[in-house]
Amino acid sequence: MLPFPIRSEADAFRWVVIVGLAGLSIGILTSLTSSTVGALWGLLLLVSALVGGFRAWRRGRDAERRRMLLVAEGALHPATVRETMGDQWSREPHDVLIVVPDQAAGDAVAYERQRQDMEISLQAVKEAGARPSARVFEGSPEEAAAQAHGEFTPHEVVVATRERGSEWAEHDFEAALGGATPVSRHPLAR
Repeated sequence: MLPFPIRSEADAFRWVVIVGLAGLSIGILTSLTSSTVGALWGLLLLVSALVGGFRAWRRGRDAERRRMLLVAEGALHPATVRETMGDQWSREPHDVLIVVPDQAAGDAVAYERQRQDMEISLQAVKEAGARPSARVFEGSPEEAAAQAHGEFTPHEVVVATRERGSEWAEHDFEAALGGATPVSRHPLAR
C-alpha cells in the first residue's frame, strides 16, 4: 500500500508548485530548442519523480516495521518459532536482531558451533516471516542484551530459552535493560 503524499494544504501547494515548475521548464526548453529535447527533459523529470517516489515509499515502509531484539540461548527451533511468533510477524512486518552472547572464549570448536546456531536461527526467523539479522555480543547474556538494546532500540525484547533445562531461568534481563522495553520469554531454542 502506497502512502498518500498529500496530508495537508501545504503539501498540496508544494505539489502544485513542483508540477507547475516542471511543466514550465519543459515548455521553455521546448520553445528554445526542439520538441525532442523538451520530450527528453520531460521523460527525465518523470523518471526522477518515480525514483524519488519509490525511495519515499521504501522509507515510509521501513519506518513502519516493528523492531524486536531476540536474545537466543541456542539455535532457534524453526517449527517452534513459526508457531509462537509467526502470527505476530505476519500481521505486522518485523525486523528481528538475533543476539548471541559470545560464549566461545577463543575455542575454535565452540565458535563454529555458535556460528552454525546463528545460521539456523537466521533461517528460522526468516521462515517465520520476519526480516532477520544477527550479531555476536561479548559478555554475559544480560550484558549482550543491554549492548544490543542500546544499538538497535527495539520495541520489544524476546528471550529465547531452551525448551528443556534452560540455564537462563535465573537471568534478570528486565533489570539489565532498565525496564525501558517489555521483555517476554519463550522456549524457542533447542
